[in-house]
Amino acid sequence: MVANHTSLLDGLLIATFMPDRITFAINTEWSKKWFIKPFGLLVDLYPLDPTNPMAIRSLINEIKKNKKVMIFPEGRISVTGGLMKVYEGAGIIAQKADAKIVPVRINGAQFSKFSYLKNKMKTRVFPKINMTILSPQNFTIPEGIVGRNQRHYISMQLYDLMTNMIYETSDINEHLFDSLLKSADLYGRNQKIAEDISRKPLTYNGLIKKAYVLGQAYESAFREEYIALMLPNGLANAVSFFALQSVDKVPVMLNFSQGIQQIISCINTAQIKTVITSELFIRMAHLEEVEKAILTNGTKIIYLEHFAKRISLLNKIKGYIKYLNKEKPKHSADKPAVVLFTSGSEGMPKGVLLSHKNLQANRYQITSIIALNSTDVFFNA
Repeated sequence: MVANHTSLLDGLLIATFMPDRITFAINTEWSKKWFIKPFGLLVDLYPLDPTNPMAIRSLINEIKKNKKVMIFPEGRISVTGGLMKVYEGAGIIAQKADAKIVPVRINGAQFSKFSYLKNKMKTRVFPKINMTILSPQNFTIPEGIVGRNQRHYISMQLYDLMTNMIYETSDINEHLFDSLLKSADLYGRNQKIAEDISRKPLTYNGLIKKAYVLGQAYESAFREEYIALMLPNGLANAVSFFALQSVDKVPVMLNFSQGIQQIISCINTAQIKTVITSELFIRMAHLEEVEKAILTNGTKIIYLEHFAKRISLLNKIKGYIKYLNKEKPKHSADKPAVVLFTSGSEGMPKGVLLSHKNLQANRYQITSIIALNSTDVFFNA
């Protein structure tokens, strides 16, 4: 059995919920720690010196006796929140013993007080923890791969198994706005999450509150489901995107750097009646000709700075009530979430309709390989 290593609780969780008594392969240095000895009442401990080939051989013999052996391939508790370097030892042992590998995913323990992430994310005394046990898998090596190449192949195969485990146990069936609400609860509503050229950071709390109020105003003002956004890459764009998500309207992202013909083609392809933009942005980016072409096309333009000033008191109250109740959108994850467009380098841009599930799949594909946490800073050009 192999598992990701999120906290000091991991061994206890596995020992508690497995039906059989487990043999834990544990580093000889760890086996000397005081808190490990009581753990030996629940499981069989097998101190293992990774540098001693005879120790590994004797563990292989234990597995051949049909014992269930647990190994953490990372060799230590994660300090990033994601997978650390995966060592090939567990794969070599499984291959030599002709044993199947059972992947076990532990999720949530990284938010406990027993993780090594106290300085990187909000931890709590009783986090929600999920443990998922996947089907046993065979570990085979093609003929002709020997020596150092064999160790490398085993290492890569084990890493693929671990990353696939992380992805397969992730919940991609979730609305984007639901994920935003969950993230705020996990990392803290006062966590700063975005900043643009205005240098005024936005927190989870700020984004969610503004999204609810603006979303309520959008719902009152527009009947259509698909609404275009033509805004610079800033906080206003992010707030507008999630405001539309909060009321199950679909943002259609227009690339203002494309030519006039391409932009009009995008508007007509998605049958857009309303384009939300910024008057200040139009002037600063010298998009007056684009603006004129959109209006000539019979499409309505809404300037965000003017629209925000006209939000009624009733919409503000309704939006704030939604915020207090953490109201979730009604659509399922299979429904459309956004419309993007290709670059148009081979003709007119083609519309790409993506569901919440599509975007969540991309998100979890990335985070199964790249460890991300709340101290990381990204620059999005």
